[in-house]
Amino acid sequence: MPIINGRYYSPYGQYSAYVSLQIQHYKSAQANQQYLQQASAAADAFATAGTSLTTGLAQIAAQAAVTRLQNAAAAKAANTSNGVDLTSLLNSINTTA
Repeated sequence: MPIINGRYYSPYGQYSAYVSLQIQHYKSAQANQQYLQQASAAADAFATAGTSLTTGLAQIAAQAAVTRLQNAAAAKAANTSNGVDLTSLLNSINTTA
């Protein structure tokens, strides 16, 4: 079964029904494989985007929580004298993660 420029040529004229069916199955398998590769790449891209979104939202929520704690500690420090240590501890936390 010679292949020239991606096409099948028979040295004996037309192919038999069996050979034609084999060629059709081969082409279908190639098309299916290409589709599966593209679908897998798309699924990976969506999974990566979802993970990035979740990570980003968690980081924003954590930064907001630290800011709330710092503000609460600053308010408490303004009312009491022993809250200064807590404020300095919270201010030393790296919120730029």
